[in-house]
Amino acid sequence: MIIKHLTLHAQNLAQQKNFFVDVLGFELIHESEKSFEIRAGLSILKFEYHPGYKAYHFAFGIPFSMYKAAFSWLNERVEIIKDGENEIVDFPAWDAKAIYFYDQDQNICEFIARKSIPENIDESFSLNHIFNVAEIGLVTSNIKNTFDKIHQKTSVKMYDGSLDRFLAVGDNDGLFICIDPNKKDWFPTNDKAEIADFVAEVEILDKNYSIQYLNGELEISSLN
Repeated sequence: MIIKHLTLHAQNLAQQKNFFVDVLGFELIHESEKSFEIRAGLSILKFEYHPGYKAYHFAFGIPFSMYKAAFSWLNERVEIIKDGENEIVDFPAWDAKAIYFYDQDQNICEFIARKSIPENIDESFSLNHIFNVAEIGLVTSNIKNTFDKIHQKTSVKMYDGSLDRFLAVGDNDGLFICIDPNKKDWFPTNDKAEIADFVAEVEILDKNYSIQYLNGELEISSLN
C-alpha cells in the first residue's frame, strides 16, 4: 500500500510551513493562502488550515541502513522524543527502528526504518532518502467496523495488532495505525488520541483509492 497523497489539517499553518520547509528542508511544491504541499519521496503531504484541527500521528519511511544517520540529522534540527531513555526505539516484531519528534502543531512525527525494505546507502542522510509517508494514525472507537470497511473496499489486510485497541492495517510500504482512544493513547508520548480528519489517496495492488476520514466516518471510493 502506497500513500500517494495525504491531506491533514493544520492549526498554525505558517509555523508548520516554516518547520517543514525551512527547518527540515522538505521541497515545497504548492502553496496557497490556506494550505501548502511538500514532497516526501513517493508521497505528497498537504497541510490545510482548519479551525477544527486535532493532532495527528504520522510517519515517514527511511532506509534501515540509515537510521543512525537519520537520527544524527534530526537531532541537529529538532528535539527528539524519547521512549524512556531510548532516543531510537526498537520494534523487533516489525524488524524496525523509529525516531519521534513533534512538529509545530504538536503532531507526533516519526521516521521509521524497516529491515524488510533493504537499501544499503553509505552516505550522509538527507530528505532525498525518504521513501514516502509510511503511516497515518486513524483514531476510531470501532476498530472492527473500520477495518471491515477498508478490507471490503480495497482487500488490504491486517498487519499487526487486534480489533480491540490497536490494529495496523496495510503492509511494510504503508499503514493505517488504528487505535481506540478509549483504550490506548499515542506512543511514545501518551498524548490523548483524538479523532482527526484526513484525506488520503492510496495505491493498493495497482488500484487507486480515495480514502476520506471525516467526522469519524470513513468514505472509500475507487479512482480507476
